[in-house]
Amino acid sequence: MLSISGITLTFNQPSEINGAPIGTLLQVGSNNQKTGYSLQTVYFPTAKPTLAITTGSDAAVCGDCKCRPIVGGWCYLNHMQLNQQHQKFMRGGYPQWDELTKFERRHVNRLKEVFISRLGKWGDPASDKSVIPFMTEYGRCLGYTHQWDKPQHQDLQPSCMASVDDPLEYGRANDMGWRTFRTKLESDPLLPNEIICPYPKVQCVDCGMCDGKDSKFRKNIAVNAHGVRYKVDRYKEYRTQLELPVV
Repeated sequence: MLSISGITLTFNQPSEINGAPIGTLLQVGSNNQKTGYSLQTVYFPTAKPTLAITTGSDAAVCGDCKCRPIVGGWCYLNHMQLNQQHQKFMRGGYPQWDELTKFERRHVNRLKEVFISRLGKWGDPASDKSVIPFMTEYGRCLGYTHQWDKPQHQDLQPSCMASVDDPLEYGRANDMGWRTFRTKLESDPLLPNEIICPYPKVQCVDCGMCDGKDSKFRKNIAVNAHGVRYKVDRYKEYRTQLELPVV
């Protein structure tokens, strides 16, 4: 039985978003109710998560994502839960891949093959693209990026969905060749070639549709804004500012 909870994939390297120092942790295992068991990358800036989201240094891993708390966004993550993990990561508490035994490496690869990998429990895959080949080598990988409109990140199309937040972005991303994952209100209709996320009927580990342009699935995915009330209200406010219909 594997006793390792995390593996350091990269440490103190420049963010591919803004050049600030970041590191990438592979979290082995997840109790996330939506995803089911998975291996997840966590992209860490140097500051602890709860500080980073208030100072703006989370931009190193999140870029200009509209969901960031500092810009009044509706990020679903509870950043407080990441602080202890970040502290252990920064002090070198997680082994690097090359420090694992042959058995441990084989076991992790078997987990990637049997279950599913996720690019970004926190942070955008665009911040550290060097880990993507390792995470996607068995093909079953979830990925979402808000950097889909940047020329330097078009190489994420095969493995990531474009995270879009309104119908206008949906159209732009599709025109650029992306499959999309769109946040919408429950009252909003689905758009052409779009289906609703099948959760809670199916967990991500058994679904696997959010794996980018190279997927065997061709449909775009939509999800209703959810979570605590104030975050849904922030999404509604975003829509209001765009003068898009809010029912």
